[in-house]
Order: sequence, then structure tokens, then C-alpha cells
Amino acid sequence: GNNSATQSPIPVVVSGLSTATSVSSGSSHNCAVLASGGVQCWGSNGSGQLGNNSTTQSLVPVAVSGLTTATRVSSGNFHSCAVLASGGVQCWGNNGSGRLGNNSTTQSLIPVGVSGLTTATSVSAGSSHSCALLVSGGVQCWGLNSSGQLGDETGGTSALAPGPVLPGVCTMDIDGDGVVGTLSDLLMVTRAGMGLSGSSVTQNAVGAQATRSTWIDIRAYLARTCGMRGLAP
Repeated sequence: GNNSATQSPIPVVVSGLSTATSVSSGSSHNCAVLASGGVQCWGSNGSGQLGNNSTTQSLVPVAVSGLTTATRVSSGNFHSCAVLASGGVQCWGNNGSGRLGNNSTTQSLIPVGVSGLTTATSVSAGSSHSCALLVSGGVQCWGLNSSGQLGDETGGTSALAPGPVLPGVCTMDIDGDGVVGTLSDLLMVTRAGMGLSGSSVTQNAVGAQATRSTWIDIRAYLARTCGMRGLAP
């Protein structure tokens, strides 16, 4: 980031950055959030991980296209992600295994929105997957899952969009919003136990900050973590 490709054994000043509030170092690129809400990145760019609509590496910081309200940024191996003030998350770069979280595997040279995230407070871009922390305290991950890195007990199956990390111990917080409610969580358990499925279980029973809001997510939690077998599809 100092307009040179020469290694240095001592710290060097990154060219042009004077209002950075946080920084993240990836395998061969770096990104920084500015006080203005913009993001600038520098380094390798073969997969578009600098987010400036290019695949040309840069020895100095370049602005990530379209980001003006970023609060956090994370640099992975070949992709990057940023949290917005709105609670949304945007990612850019390589999209193998769906690590950008936009229901696609097509790389993007500019930021694209991660599907369904509206309450994120931080994000972490890994080698081939990403995870976001939510206001509720829940965590959602997406991308490669070859070693179970998504935490959903489905190791081997990649996810092109975020899904909740399942707790190792069953709790009655069925929708994952941090609150156990009689007319929400316990109601859904009762409905599921009666053989209902789909919206017949979730209707008017899912919390506003839920990390598990669909019957697919609820059923997976009840079956895998809470041991409820024979649930309706």
C-alpha cells in the first residue's frame, strides 16, 4: 500500500490513508474502512477482491465501488465483505462455493448484497466461506462447508446464501432470537409435534430478530439439535 512491491522489515506508511477507522489483512490483499463510510483496498486483485470493478492489482489503496456507509470490513483469501450501517452485508471477489452469499457462484468485481442479512454487526471473510454476527447474537454463515465450517451439521454441502449456525445444545429458543416465548417458540414446538409443517408452524410465531425464520431452518434445528424425529416435511 506504499506504491512499492518491495518487502520491508519495518512498518511503512500506507499511501493516502488518513481517516481509517479499522483495517483487515487477507492472504494477499488488505482493506480499510474510512471515517466517511467508504472502503479502500490494495494488493492482489486477480478475483476482483479489491472491489473496484477491475482485476488489476494495486500497490496503493483504491476505492471499493459504491460503498459509502460501511462500518466493518474483512479481507479473505480471494474475496472481501463489508457490513453496512443498515445492518446489511456486501461482498465482492471470488464466489466459488457461494462465498459471496448472493445465491450465485459467479465472481463479482464490485460489491453485491448478501441475501437476507439486515441486522449484521460484524462480518468475517474466511478462505472459502464467510460468517456474520447478528444483533440478536446469532451467527449466520455461507460458502464452502467441506469441513463443517458453516456450523449447520451438514458438512460437505456448500451454501450459496446465509444459514444459521446451530448450537450444540438444544434450547427452547427455537427461532434463535434470544428470547424463549410461549406464543412463539413453545407454540412452534407444539405445532410441529402435532404434525403440522411449513407456515402452519411458523405463522405469527417467529420473532423479529429470528435467525431461524423458515420451516426448513426450524425443522433442521428441531431434528438435528433437539432430536425431534419424524417431523413433517
